[in-house]
Amino acid sequence: MKKCAADERWRTKRDTSPMIEWAIHMRDSRAVRTCDGRLPALSPNSNGMADVHRLALRLIDEYFGTLTISRVYFGNEFCQHLIPSLASVKEAYGAAQDRGWRFSLLTPYVTDEGLDKLRPLFAFLETQGEPVEVVFNDWGVLQQLSSFPHLKPVHGRLLDKRLRDPRITGLYKSAPIPIRTAVQRSNVTTSPYLALLRRHGVELVELDNVMQGLDIDFRNTPVGVALYVPYGFVATGRVCMIASLHQPQRERFRPETKCHHECQQYVTVYTYARPPWGNEEQRFLLKGNTHFYAHTEEMLRFVFSRCEHLGIRRFIYQPGLPMWLS
Repeated sequence: MKKCAADERWRTKRDTSPMIEWAIHMRDSRAVRTCDGRLPALSPNSNGMADVHRLALRLIDEYFGTLTISRVYFGNEFCQHLIPSLASVKEAYGAAQDRGWRFSLLTPYVTDEGLDKLRPLFAFLETQGEPVEVVFNDWGVLQQLSSFPHLKPVHGRLLDKRLRDPRITGLYKSAPIPIRTAVQRSNVTTSPYLALLRRHGVELVELDNVMQGLDIDFRNTPVGVALYVPYGFVATGRVCMIASLHQPQRERFRPETKCHHECQQYVTVYTYARPPWGNEEQRFLLKGNTHFYAHTEEMLRFVFSRCEHLGIRRFIYQPGLPMWLS
């Protein structure tokens, strides 16, 4: 594809633009120890979506050249049944330390049971003698973090409230400017919300690259912004469809359905049958309790070519649908 003039201007300026940090979401300590410091050539858990990663890696190389990883993400954002054990966190943290990489722990929305699982992880990271990031997607988790002064809270993308339905959000790119602007912005772009985060010591917020596009500018805000590639999430919840299918009819689709980690084995790919919006080629995916969509070339080129203008400080690369049992 021929590069547009804007892309060329970015490529000539990128050496003088602020440094972008690159992180990778690792599924276990072995992945941390065996990573050579570069983005993987192909996802070990691509679920038939290898084309998504080939596209993302090609565009990353085009816009940024050869990258080296400086941070490890570990844990899960979407399900408290996938919170890693204390032993797993210790192993992954130690492996990251051995490689000289910084460490961020992902945490999901939780019940009291989930909070009980997280506290020992926080207590371990608190004693490591250096600030460690914890990504919170639950306000109760942020409250717990106030008891651990060496942990740095990061605002997770599940608390970024925007339209996310991939069936229709792309249509807003051609909507009148006031409507398009409204759906391209987020609660985290408002001054009162940013002030609230700063009062709680939050210096970084994480966002998704949504299909309607982004209208953000974090260059002069009190917090930085990080963006996930090459997947975004559509919706998540406490009911896991795949864990319910083998249950008796009356016990299906309940929050208390017993988890046997069925999400580690199955992925459902959704396509459209005669959609009225002309997006027959689009697909989205269900893994466990969460629906995801893959970034298109247009979406990736947009954020890669406008990093400086958007104020992006970090990209988090997830080499598979992020529903791993660590």
